[in-house]
Amino acid sequence: MGVDSYNIVFGEKVTEFNGESYDNLNVNQLCNNNSDDVITNTLYNHSKKDRYCYVGKYSRFLGRVDEDYAYKVFIKPNTKDGVEDIFKMQNLLFKEGFSSEPYEIVKFNSGDDCHFAIRMENVKGTHITPTQDWVDKLCNFCKSKNIVREDLDHGELGWNIRKDCSISNCIQTKDKLKTYMIDIDWKWKQKDKMKTLVVIYNHNLPDMTNKLWEALHPHRRDDYDMMLIDNGSKEDGKSKYTTHETGQNTYFGGALNIALQYFLDSDDYDSLLSLNNDLVVQGDNFVRSLKKELVGDYKIVSPCVLQNEKQCKWKYMHCWNSTKIRDVKWVDFQAPLLHRDFIEKVKQYSDDLIYGWGQDALSGMICEDNGWKVGVLDWCPLIHYSAQTYKEGKSDLTLNEYCQKAEGGMFNYFMNIGEMDRFNLYRELSAGYNYE
Repeated sequence: MGVDSYNIVFGEKVTEFNGESYDNLNVNQLCNNNSDDVITNTLYNHSKKDRYCYVGKYSRFLGRVDEDYAYKVFIKPNTKDGVEDIFKMQNLLFKEGFSSEPYEIVKFNSGDDCHFAIRMENVKGTHITPTQDWVDKLCNFCKSKNIVREDLDHGELGWNIRKDCSISNCIQTKDKLKTYMIDIDWKWKQKDKMKTLVVIYNHNLPDMTNKLWEALHPHRRDDYDMMLIDNGSKEDGKSKYTTHETGQNTYFGGALNIALQYFLDSDDYDSLLSLNNDLVVQGDNFVRSLKKELVGDYKIVSPCVLQNEKQCKWKYMHCWNSTKIRDVKWVDFQAPLLHRDFIEKVKQYSDDLIYGWGQDALSGMICEDNGWKVGVLDWCPLIHYSAQTYKEGKSDLTLNEYCQKAEGGMFNYFMNIGEMDRFNLYRELSAGYNYE
């Protein structure tokens, strides 16, 4: 059956779920996140050998030994689009010989709730532990098709079978090994379906922050979401578009770490665009232009930066009017677009960098150490009103105090990790950069 030829049935009950043939098994109880013991021992009677209920963390697989089909019932996702994505990935894995064939998506009601299920080829056979060769082939195939699986316990994306893959996850049937848990787990996601998370940080600059939000927010489609973190502003310093508040000034480094953690706690995003609030952008295709270049080995890309007064000393960030992405060692952190691979590697920046100096060079080092690229887009510029919060006296620190604290924390950090020489080299390369 082709990927697009499945049938979606709305408003129908799958009678096997709530009829006598399944011991009056109640779908509401089945899809509650009860313990395995409750479901297997109380809700389903295994003494009847003609049927079975495989218990998963996010779904239940019900079948009968005399049927050619069975049902995978999802606790989540409870949206049609989510199940359609799972169905398509299931079909890809079936065609490659890794899994059973999906037939159709059904939606059924039980009391006030409704759930989706996939009617699929029945999985009949003997539970076995998969060979490493089979695991490697499955992982390589998923990687080639841009299918990513999240580690349910650790929130990490990767190509390995999850740590709890055991004898109950795979079945030997007709001399062929199949998986019924891994392939259609609801946490699987195709990378090209994921969005960018755009984050703006504000500390007592509501007017500039509002304008930046208004430049970007109207141009969202289904490719990026926005959040605005108020970083300890006074009441009259908060943006009217605030979505999250820290309650105190955590400075740039603290607010960035909050955004990174929010990103890691979600499985909706493949990239994060981190924005100072003292920026001016042309919002129409700003995010989209950056996202197009975050491919292949590029794990950080940035707009070129025009300062409102004079250009900064870091010439990597100048506009050189290049028509192709410029490879650099690192980018200043006014507006970096960060790939999920990079964020999962860094997770959180050190508290030594709380004032916001040093994340830029450190990120370049991480990319270099992992064989990743960093690039700047000259055709995607922005204007930066540098250190505007401090220049307007809106911070609890003066500009001089802030620079001393930020510089001191940065130098101490790179000395402590033994990277002071590389740090200085990075700064020299950017200060002396020329592009022709």
